[in-house]
Amino acid sequence: MPRVAIACLLFGITALSAEQQTVPLTAGRVVLLATRPIAEVESTLAVALRNPQSRIRAAAARVIAVVDDGRLFDELSAAAAAEQDPETGAEMLRSVLLLAGLTSVSTVEVQAKRQATGSRG
Repeated sequence: MPRVAIACLLFGITALSAEQQTVPLTAGRVVLLATRPIAEVESTLAVALRNPQSRIRAAAARVIAVVDDGRLFDELSAAAAAEQDPETGAEMLRSVLLLAGLTSVSTVEVQAKRQATGSRG
């Protein structure tokens, strides 16, 4: 019986250590955030918009378009303005349009032209 108790204790400590570690962000994990309330995932999505991997940034933009209530619009717009990857930029601009509608068309046009030419501004 002591072996079982020791094993449980060790397992419990191991499980606690695993929970304390940060899980690496992947595009798949970002997409799964769409199933959670925006209040729970807002900060993770904001961080994902600044991730060095374009797939993660694009996934964050798509999730924001689906679940956001306007909280992350400014972060999404800023990320779209700074985006260098054309495919990720297109995804971000699509999300901006979905969230803001016709009021964002002129801004999106400027960013789309910038991304098409590869210039910053």
